[in-house]
Amino acid sequence: MALLCILLIIVGVLLNITKGSCKTCPPGWNLIRSNCYYFSTIRENWERSKELCAERNGILVVIKDESEMSSLWTFIQQEAFWIGLRRDPKDIDMWVWTDGSPLTYSAWYEDEPNNVEKNEHCVETWGAVQSWNDRPCQEKRNYICRGVWSC
Repeated sequence: MALLCILLIIVGVLLNITKGSCKTCPPGWNLIRSNCYYFSTIRENWERSKELCAERNGILVVIKDESEMSSLWTFIQQEAFWIGLRRDPKDIDMWVWTDGSPLTYSAWYEDEPNNVEKNEHCVETWGAVQSWNDRPCQEKRNYICRGVWSC
């Protein structure tokens, strides 16, 4: 009987994550506007950050509008975090999100992206000034994942 109760609790938690809007997130994730986000406490390069998000059943965050970006600034604070945006390898003048979608919303800092030394192909948030910056992908930053399950 106790095992049945535990299974029902687990199923209930999973239903909150996979159906409707999220009411809870997995341990270590933050519930923000009915979505689950993971803010890393370790620094990795952009590609490794993308891999680590996938291992957590997420993607480097895809930010579609100002409202979503605004809700993340509270958690970003003064830090720099990788987001899931990088130059398209086929056309360096184009930006593509990790889910393959094109860039339709941006929060670039003044005079960014500037592609210093033609080596800045990935995007970080700048918490201190609440904007984005292009950066060399091999540099290490914290990163933000967004859960890929439906909430």
